[in-house]
Amino acid sequence: MPIKRKTQSIVGKFIVKDVTDFINQNSIAMEKDINISTREGAEALANAICYAISKALSTPQIQIAFNLGVSPPSGIPGTLIYNGLKPNVKET
Repeated sequence: MPIKRKTQSIVGKFIVKDVTDFINQNSIAMEKDINISTREGAEALANAICYAISKALSTPQIQIAFNLGVSPPSGIPGTLIYNGLKPNVKET
């Protein structure tokens, strides 16, 4: 069955092969184990999601966005966040 939906984002297109390879490697390893549990399948999926997020956050596109003012997950303010948190700016 063909894939119905594919990523359209620049970052998604940049990392999709690596994420696919990551999932395939775990799937092949798990396929050979007849005693695999649903919990281990869920853990493999969680690891794939974490890998994809980490991979996306380390792309040049995201690093450029952070440098231009988007606050990274660490909470260190970027330019836009810093300006938005100045005392003279009223949040509504």
